Amino acid sequence: MVHTTPTKVLLTTTVRPLVVQLSGALAQGVRRIDQSLREEPPPQQMATCERALSALLREVGRRLMAWVVHHVEPEHPAEAPPRVHFAGRASRRRAKHRRAVATLCGPVDVWRRRYEPLERGVQAMHPLALQVGVDAGGAPPAFAERVGQWAADHTQRHVLAMLASDHDIHWSCPSLRKVLASLSAGMAPHRHLAQVEHVVHWVEPARASKGR
Repeated sequence: MVHTTPTKVLLTTTVRPLVVQLSGALAQGVRRIDQSLREEPPPQQMATCERALSALLREVGRRLMAWVVHHVEPEHPAEAPPRVHFAGRASRRRAKHRRAVATLCGPVDVWRRRYEPLERGVQAMHPLALQVGVDAGGAPPAFAERVGQWAADHTQRHVLAMLASDHDIHWSCPSLRKVLASLSAGMAPHRHLAQVEHVVHWVEPARASKGR
C-alpha cells in the first residue's frame, strides 16, 4: 500500500463509520429474514431466508471490499506525491475520478487518482489500478479468474447471465471480452503482485524526498 495508518487512528476515525454501515445493513437484513419466517408458509420460509441471507452477506462483503479499496490510496491530495516516475516517464498528480470495479461481492465504485504524463501522447496512469490489480476490463485478479473459469465452460451469453445473477455485475459483451483478452495475455495474479511491488518502489521514494 502507498500509505499506512496507525491502528489507534483506524479504530477511532476510519473503522467506526464502517462498523456503523455494516451494523445498519445487518439489522435490515435480519428484519427481512424475521419477517419472512413469520409471514410466509413453512415450505417457502427456508428458500426466502436463504436468498435473503445470501444477499445480506454479499452486501456486507461489498461494503467491506469498498472500504479496503478506498484505503489503498491516501484520501487527501496533499498525502499523495505530486509527481512520480514510472516506466522512465514523469507524471503529475491530477484529481480523482470514479470507476466501477467488479468484485466477487458485487460492483464497487472506486475513486482513483490519475497521474498525467508530462510527455505528450502518453496514456495517463492510475496507481490504484496497479496496486489493486485491476486489468483493462475493470476486474481485479480474483474476479477475473472467476470470469475465466466460467468462460472456459460456457458461452459469453451464459457467462454474462451468471455474472448478473451471482454477482450483480451487468457487463456488455465488449467488457467481457476485454477481461478475457487480459487473461489470455498473461495478466495472472502473480503478475499483478509484481506490478504492486513496482508501484510501491517508485511511489515511496517520491514521498520520502518530499519530507526532506
